Amino acid sequence: MQIYSIFQQSIYMELAISQLKESGFSSIFAIPLEEFENHPKILDTIDRSDGHSYINKGMALAVVFSTIFASRGFEFRLGPIIWGLIGAVGGFILGLIIDLLLYKWKNKPLTRRKGRGNQVILVIECNRNERKYVTEILAENGALGFAAIEQDSQE
Repeated sequence: MQIYSIFQQSIYMELAISQLKESGFSSIFAIPLEEFENHPKILDTIDRSDGHSYINKGMALAVVFSTIFASRGFEFRLGPIIWGLIGAVGGFILGLIIDLLLYKWKNKPLTRRKGRGNQVILVIECNRNERKYVTEILAENGALGFAAIEQDSQE
């Protein structure tokens, strides 16, 4: 039987491994997971949406700036239509820059975040009657979850 468990890389994972080794389990594998770097997409599509839209603030500021610039455009040389378009483009760009800066500020790399580390998969080979003991050790040391797979004994 194989038991798979996921841990945050921490001292508790090391304690779980040492407790299992002291109990006589010699077949323990630790596999560190690498994290993906997610880059923001300006426009979401119906098929590939991450739930974040980076044009909402831009559209709102485009409406506000175009209204203000168009109403003031009667007093300027180019007229209200041109100044309304200039305000819309400027507001959209300003909102887009604000959204991208907020994204960069909120989503710092995980190595800089406090309390976040890489995750590790532990693979432990044991007998069926040792399953409860192994899962208790894993649970006591803060495992995020586990799965047990029984191997065929007809080999």
